[in-house]
Amino acid sequence: MDDRERRRYEMLRRVRDFGAENAADFPAASIGGQGFANIAAAVADLETASGERAESQGESSQSTQRKANVREELREDLRAIAMTARSIAVDTDSEIDEQFRLPRNNSDAELLATARGFALAAFPHEAEFVSFGLPVEFLTDLNADIIAYEEMITAGNAARSAGVAATAAIDEAIEKGMTALRRIEAVVRNKYSNNAEKLAAWTSAAHVERAPRAPKPPTPPQQ
Repeated sequence: MDDRERRRYEMLRRVRDFGAENAADFPAASIGGQGFANIAAAVADLETASGERAESQGESSQSTQRKANVREELREDLRAIAMTARSIAVDTDSEIDEQFRLPRNNSDAELLATARGFALAAFPHEAEFVSFGLPVEFLTDLNADIIAYEEMITAGNAARSAGVAATAAIDEAIEKGMTALRRIEAVVRNKYSNNAEKLAAWTSAAHVERAPRAPKPPTPPQQ
């Protein structure tokens, strides 16, 4: 959770606990009882969504690192094939190397398009590439790295989508809890209008802590 979310979560949790401690004063069918039930549900939803977002953030981070590793392996495949094609062109006095140009930018789409193009163009010349020192399985390795990179892109997109959905769920749960809180504010204060101790406990529970202020820069000494 960010700081704003955390402060509201902590407040809603305190209000939920206040309602549980004073449940006898707010029957389940009453406005107060329903409000406290809604707040408890909002807290549960908020905890679930926060856990899901944390999980998606972890998966996104891992996916990014794995994607970077596979990306480098794929680019290394392409560099080796392009370098070999240049040597073949010299040896055969052909323009085969024109079919194996490395991508000009780092976009996923261009890298994958280039890799697929290399795989297709190299297939008819597989024996020549192998004769110039590439491993017998170089095309198999290239295709495997293409698939792995596509999977990493898909996994990263899924993790980001899950994070967006979890953030939306967090916002919804907070709004649900805050709406329920506003609805029962008068109910609780009217119930405890003659009970200073309960009112003080309610005020403390329903208070959202302010964000800490940034420290003021030191005043420069006067000349």
